[in-house]
Amino acid sequence: MKRLLVYFLMGVAVATADDFRTFTSVEGKSCQAKMIRFNAVKKQVLVERENGKRFWADLDSFSEADQEYILQQYEERLNTNAAEEFLAVSAKQKKEAIGICYEVTLKNLHCEMLENLYMDCRVYSVNKLTKEVHTFEVDQFVGCIAPNEEKRIRLPGYYDYSDPIGVIFRIHSSTIGRDQSGYEVSVPRELRQKYSWVEDAKDPQFRPRPEHDYTSEWRKARLLHDQGNREEAKKEYELLGKKGDGFSYYMLGEMYAQDGDYAGAVKYYKEGFSAGMYESAARLCDLYTRGGNGINRSDTEALKWLEKGAEKEDAESLLYLAEYYGANADKSKRNGALAAQYADRAIAAGVSRSAPGRTSLAAAYAENGQFDYAIYLQQTVVDAAHTDELKKQRLQTLEKYRRGETY
Repeated sequence: MKRLLVYFLMGVAVATADDFRTFTSVEGKSCQAKMIRFNAVKKQVLVERENGKRFWADLDSFSEADQEYILQQYEERLNTNAAEEFLAVSAKQKKEAIGICYEVTLKNLHCEMLENLYMDCRVYSVNKLTKEVHTFEVDQFVGCIAPNEEKRIRLPGYYDYSDPIGVIFRIHSSTIGRDQSGYEVSVPRELRQKYSWVEDAKDPQFRPRPEHDYTSEWRKARLLHDQGNREEAKKEYELLGKKGDGFSYYMLGEMYAQDGDYAGAVKYYKEGFSAGMYESAARLCDLYTRGGNGINRSDTEALKWLEKGAEKEDAESLLYLAEYYGANADKSKRNGALAAQYADRAIAAGVSRSAPGRTSLAAAYAENGQFDYAIYLQQTVVDAAHTDELKKQRLQTLEKYRRGETY
């Protein structure tokens, strides 16, 4: 497949040889130097003295006049260098034992660190059984890339269930607030008219990013958590949640669940869901199915939250529903058509390739009479067994599907 190479400006400021001037600190000390680079995130300036020595200094350590000069120079150089090539991005398919994946390579072409990189991707694939085109979106924090450094990122996917035909990506840096879009595609001729892939690739519409970047705050909370200071970590996540960050509410739900306070966990998972962290729905289902520790067991509430998650195309909620309708111990509640429908949507949403996940999907398709697909999935579960006893159990299920029996 043809590889795509695109370039992305990351907004760094580089001085020319004649930019020496007198800089004055807030204490009144002066020196001859030139501005090399301004870090808009850390609010720091890299300056170089006439003897060639360089050092970083906080923006607010300069006089007001110098601060105004630095910011003006930064804006001018940013606009001037808007078309220069600072980050190279390539995407390609990569064959692995479990299927095909996409691997994205990022390389910093600039002499300074590129910071706060995010990548949005949308993968297009064709379902092997239904031949329908599915899309799956994922966003990923890339972090920082040092000069000349390459980072290879394997995108999560479901490419053993479907054949990937292309990926659109958008890279964003909160350092300067710029986006760069690109794509890598191999669309079969018969699908080009069925799906307007090229038009979509030219102008990819991704969901908007939050107005605020919570990365540094997350790191602070995570560090407190890792150091064993759970109560302080909870306070940090609480503050971020109140600012509208759903992930922080989700993390609070996780922490309260670990502490055995299910009532607290339910409260924060619900807050997380309301703030856009739809993965909370499956966690709420788990707690209501289990019950105790401050909440009443309720299959009705568990199912309600799965349906809420499914409305938002949450992969795990869809998988749970596929299992509910395809492998329910109460066979009167099974529904093959619904089970297969939820299984299709779970795959399209990028459901996990874990053995339990595939077992649920296989059961859903078997309940709907799609035994070829059930056998295909269950065989991969058998192959992944790490003990003879586990392999024996999984083979029994596989033999049932081969005989045309459901889970």
